This record gives sequence, structure tokens and C-alpha cells, in this order.
Amino acid sequence: MRNITPDIDTNIGGLDIVFFTPVENITGYPVQDGLVLRGDVTLKENCVWYLMGYTRDTASYEQQQKTDRRGTIYELKQKGFIPRDAPELGSALYDLARRRFALMFRDRNGFLRITAPGTYATFTHSFASGDSPADRNGYKVSFEGEGVLPALYYAGAFEVSELGIVKPPAPGEGNTVTIMFNGQVVRLVQPGQILEVTSPYTLGFDIRFI
Repeated sequence: MRNITPDIDTNIGGLDIVFFTPVENITGYPVQDGLVLRGDVTLKENCVWYLMGYTRDTASYEQQQKTDRRGTIYELKQKGFIPRDAPELGSALYDLARRRFALMFRDRNGFLRITAPGTYATFTHSFASGDSPADRNGYKVSFEGEGVLPALYYAGAFEVSELGIVKPPAPGEGNTVTIMFNGQVVRLVQPGQILEVTSPYTLGFDIRFI
């Protein structure tokens, strides 16, 4: 045991970015030191993590400890909002509802966490068009599950579909930068990397630190 002393320097709510992969893609976890994973999570050959793109300021994670006849259990819920509707989006979300997933997410204080071994989440979604032009049209989505461990802290490398290898820095050591164009992530830039954009047109980018 030790003293519980809160870090009051920085405390920003919400999640910056969320990734998922079918739980059967994971072949191994690195050494676990308390609730920290030391090393890289490994996936099957040709398998990757996928980005879940939410409307800004809608992504969150909740974790609830409970005790029942099985012992101590941790319930998890990751939720967010995806705007608008389209055949491709509706079909993709429908496919997710038929699988079990491992999750990885980074909060706005810079900590990356991953669901623990033996824990998996199922996906649910609901759509609402709204009643007026001012209402939000889109999907409320969530990943929910439970396990004997809370989400673990992770700083290893991982590969994201279409975006390549990501090696998040530890909190306080710089940030990975997410480059977004027209609402889509187009590049993850690691600390020390240079991104050069050349175009004859004026472009507007949304740049986020993760």
C-alpha cells in the first residue's frame, strides 16, 4: 500500500481516440506489472487495430467495480456519437454488432489503456434522425463488457488500419498528432516525424494531439 495523492496539475475529461480489434486477433500480451503492460501486444499475421471515429467531445469510458458470486468484476463501457448516416456506415456498424472486441483508448491526460486479457466487449448502436434541422442526426454507439481486471495501461506499439505503426510516447514525453481532413483521419504523426503537405489549393486540417 501507499498514500493516495491526486495529480492536480492536469485533469482533462474525455477520450481523444479509440481503437478496436476482434478479440480473436490478439495472440499475446506482454509482461504485466501491476496494471501496466511492459512491451507490445501481438496480433495474428495481417491483423490490425481499427480506428473508431467519433464526433469531437462525445467519446467517454466508464469502469465500475462490483462484487458477485464470481468475486470482484469490472464492468466497462465505452461510448460515443457518430454523425449522419450512409449505407456504408450502417453496414459497417451492423457487422460490428456481430463480433467481440478488445479496445484501446487514450484519454486527454495522455494515458493509453487496453482491455485486459480475458475481457471482451460487445458493440451496440442506435440511430436517430432528430425532429428538426438543429437536432443531431446519427448513431449513439457503445462497447460494453466485463472482466476480472480493469483496463490496463499500455505504451507499446501497435498497427492501425490504413495509418501504419503507432508508438505512443509516455505522458509528458510529447504527443502523437492526429491529422484530420473532411472529418477523416489521414495521418498519425509520431514525435520527431515531419509531415509535409503540398497542394495548389488552400486546405483546412483539424490537428489533434493524442
